[in-house]
Amino acid sequence: MDGIEFSTEEIAQIQQAYERKMKLTALQAEIAAHAPMTVPPALKSALPDFPPDPDFFLATKIFGRYVVEGARHLPDSTNFIPAIIWFATSPQAADLRRRLITALTKHVEDKTLFSDVVQALLKHMAVVPGTEYGSFILALESGAHAREGISASTGVAVPLKGGGPVYWITGMERSRGLILEAGSNLLIGLRTETPAELTGQFYGYHSSVEVEISIGSNLYFDTSKELKYQGFTTAIGVGIGAGLGVLWGWEKAIPFPT
Repeated sequence: MDGIEFSTEEIAQIQQAYERKMKLTALQAEIAAHAPMTVPPALKSALPDFPPDPDFFLATKIFGRYVVEGARHLPDSTNFIPAIIWFATSPQAADLRRRLITALTKHVEDKTLFSDVVQALLKHMAVVPGTEYGSFILALESGAHAREGISASTGVAVPLKGGGPVYWITGMERSRGLILEAGSNLLIGLRTETPAELTGQFYGYHSSVEVEISIGSNLYFDTSKELKYQGFTTAIGVGIGAGLGVLWGWEKAIPFPT
């Protein structure tokens, strides 16, 4: 039986995909090496409660909102992927990656760094995000999910309009569904609220898939009857697994000193 033959171009593409995979694995290991992640002391007081666990009817409604808003905002979230891959694997971004992980785990209030990271990511996006978004999220997340699970995140919210300070942000979320995941992830996302408005409860929906790299995405909604769309985050470096599921949680934000 004849062997499979690859062209020089196909071999180059396979090699590039493998190299990106290895670099993402290295990034995940670097994030995990800083675990357990902690949050700035000022964020630990008066934390919000989890919203009520979604019953079957609410979970179904959240999924329906996910289908509608996921399709409507698909260009926003997929637009992120080239920028995220560049940031996670490019040698040119190595210094920014190292400084960002250090700043998020050691709570370094480096306003210039966070703005630099946001501007670098925006330059590698095909389309500039719409004006409906008020915050750019940069965070680290760790957790585990096996049908039901919990995860924690800590990071910053950088204002996209109207100026104002960068905010520290922390949160926790629970999930339930067809999910099997574990790992430490870098979160990058857009929220409709300004950083000052990012304290409170939320519902959402999670999806993740492995396409050359592991990518997970959360869509967020408020806890009103309308389940108003509040943005999304994209996670890279998922440890294992994939899935779909409803999520619910809380977040708290405080401004950097001015």
